[in-house]
Amino acid sequence: MAEFRWGADPGVALRLVVAAVVLVAAAVALRSTRSLLDARVLFAAGAALAAFVVAALLGATPALSLMGRFPRYEGLGMLLLYVGLAAAGAVAIGGGQRVQRALLALAGLQLVLAAQASWETLHGGARVVTSVGNASDLAVVGLTGFGVLLWHALEHRYAWLWAGAGAAALVVVLSGSRGGWLGLVTILAAAVVLLAAARRWRAVAWLGGLLLAAAAVVVAVPVTRARLLGEGLASQTAGGRLLMWRETLSLVGARPATGAGPSRFVDEIGAVQSEQWAQMIGPENPPDSPHNAILQVMASTGILGTVAVLAAVAVVVVLLWRARSDWARACLLASLGAGVALCFHFTTLWALGPLLLCVGGALAAPARRTWPWTVALVAVAAWAGVVGILTTTAEGRLADDIERMAAGEPGSEERLVATLSSKSWDPDFVRRGAYAVVSLAEQGDADPAPVLPALTEACARLPRSTECAQTLGNAQLLSGRPDDAVRTLEGALSYAPTNSDTWLWLADAQAVAGDLEAAVDSLARVTELRLDDPTAWDALAVAYERMGEPGLSAAARAEADARR
Repeated sequence: MAEFRWGADPGVALRLVVAAVVLVAAAVALRSTRSLLDARVLFAAGAALAAFVVAALLGATPALSLMGRFPRYEGLGMLLLYVGLAAAGAVAIGGGQRVQRALLALAGLQLVLAAQASWETLHGGARVVTSVGNASDLAVVGLTGFGVLLWHALEHRYAWLWAGAGAAALVVVLSGSRGGWLGLVTILAAAVVLLAAARRWRAVAWLGGLLLAAAAVVVAVPVTRARLLGEGLASQTAGGRLLMWRETLSLVGARPATGAGPSRFVDEIGAVQSEQWAQMIGPENPPDSPHNAILQVMASTGILGTVAVLAAVAVVVVLLWRARSDWARACLLASLGAGVALCFHFTTLWALGPLLLCVGGALAAPARRTWPWTVALVAVAAWAGVVGILTTTAEGRLADDIERMAAGEPGSEERLVATLSSKSWDPDFVRRGAYAVVSLAEQGDADPAPVLPALTEACARLPRSTECAQTLGNAQLLSGRPDDAVRTLEGALSYAPTNSDTWLWLADAQAVAGDLEAAVDSLARVTELRLDDPTAWDALAVAYERMGEPGLSAAARAEADARR
């Protein structure tokens, strides 16, 4: 299979297949273990799911919001999968020797991730991602292992438990996630409080030493030290995060009851993004989440969903506290740490999966009748397996088709159109495929005309999607339809007025359509939104030259040279 390029992303799809296997194994084991999630947890989760459905139905794209959209596909099916993973944890870990096996598996996972993280730190130089694929996800996985293994190491003092806890701490430290570091400190502080209440001062001293060791590693490793001190990109990331949170609150204020709708953040946030965002961050990699789990829920489901989710979290925390088993206490520590880290990140299957399995194991209760839950687990597993396999196959075909088109292989355009049609129910997939074609067309290696019908239909199903409108406008321009491109891009500016890329591409379309004065106005707007970028000034100089204004052209070139 071709290398996954051009926006093809099989990551979530492959993890869905793995999760399906986990749920099927839990369904098989349920008949013998006869343990399931506490009914109070299921009721709380059901209320949160109901709030999600209401918010989705009242949003701009009800069907897509319920289905879940790229890149995390967090629709109703994924949320049911989250509940299913917690139920699988109840089946697999719910007491006895199963806890011992779970601890061994968790320690093994952390040791493998620590080895990968150490290798990447020594040989890569950039932030580590390991097999998890995202540094912040890696931090949450590490915090899950650290909280669970640390408490059991303090209680039972086995060397392998300490090794697993140390590896988990190293994973969090090397991830470079500042939210992860804060979660690590939170776990240690909570453990200290619990141990001090029990007057276990020697264990408190151990934790103090562990905290000092973690701090020493952070300071010693150049990449983590730079992030701690806020140097370079780390400073820009922190400033951008605060700005995004403020703008998210503006979005929530516009739709306080049910939010913008699940999976709608990436399309709706453009309406409230300020010129400061355009100047500081720019339009590249538009966020599909506010990078704060609480704000993520608020933006997606409003007050209704936020209250339901906070109530469900409260139920889980109270039940963990009341359980008083070592595993429950350990999961409480892990949940606190992961919860703090998620205040600087977003929910994903990889980040939440291990935590849900562990917490589910702490909230197990005897099941009288197992067959309804067996059917439910198999049904959710079937959804995850089917979606995972179909999506993995489609992503592979997309990557392969684009590679063939880039190589100029005959028939590659027809093959790509067929691939997009095979998953036409997913407009994000169509948009990403068309974007790859447009990228090749800009280099003269493809013709975007064949994908225009599918792309136009996809954008109609993605209202207020700046990404889709930009792709469509460029495809129209490269297909010789500049007037259509102007209308499409002007429409995009009506709901995302500070997107400098849209203004830049609009200027191109206006120039090709023969309206040089409008193109100059658009380029002038780009220079206001990109204060230090010479690109717009270069384009402005060319436009002035074509208009017969040599003095203005020379001035624009001077501005461009001053910014190089």
